[in-house]
Amino acid sequence: MMKVKVVEELVNKAQQGDRESLSILLEKYHPLLVTFANKRYIYNSFEDTLQEARLAFILAVKQYDPSYGVFFGHYMKQKIWQHLSSLLKKEQKWQEASLFEGWQGEGHRILVDHVDLDFTVWKEQLESLLSEREKQFLELHWIQGYTIAEIADRFQVSVNTAKTWKKRAIKKLRTALITQ
Repeated sequence: MMKVKVVEELVNKAQQGDRESLSILLEKYHPLLVTFANKRYIYNSFEDTLQEARLAFILAVKQYDPSYGVFFGHYMKQKIWQHLSSLLKKEQKWQEASLFEGWQGEGHRILVDHVDLDFTVWKEQLESLLSEREKQFLELHWIQGYTIAEIADRFQVSVNTAKTWKKRAIKKLRTALITQ
C-alpha cells in the first residue's frame, strides 16, 4: 500500500498536469476501481461501469484539496461511489420511464420487451396485482404527470410514503413482466 504522503505528492503532481503521476495513481487504484465496478453495474456492462469509475477517479484527482480535512483515498472513494450511484439512479429512472412510454389510456398499445400487448388486457391483468393506492399513484404520476410531491400533498401523506407506493408498484409490475 502506498504511503499517504506519497499518494498526496502524486495527486499534487497530477493536478499540475503530470500524466505519469496520474498513470501511477490509476494503476495503483485499479483493483479498487474494479471492485467498485463489480458492485454497481450500470448499463448492464462491467466495462462501461469500470470506465465510469476511472472517469470519476480522474475527476477526484483534479478536484481534491487537502484542506478538506480528509485523505485522498477516502475522498476518492466517496466521489466514485457517488458518481456510480448517480448513474445507476438515472439508468433506473430511464428504465421506469421507458416501461410506460406510450401508456396514455384506453385503446393505446404499449411496447414492452418487443412484445406488443393489447393495452386493455394488459391493464386488467396488472391492476389485479396493485393495491388501490398504487393504481392511483400510477394514474396520477405516469398518465396525468403529477410529481411525487403533488401526489403526497393530494393524499396528505409524506413524500416518502408516495415514493414507497411507486417502488412497490414498479417492483410488482417488473415481476409480472418478467414472468410473462
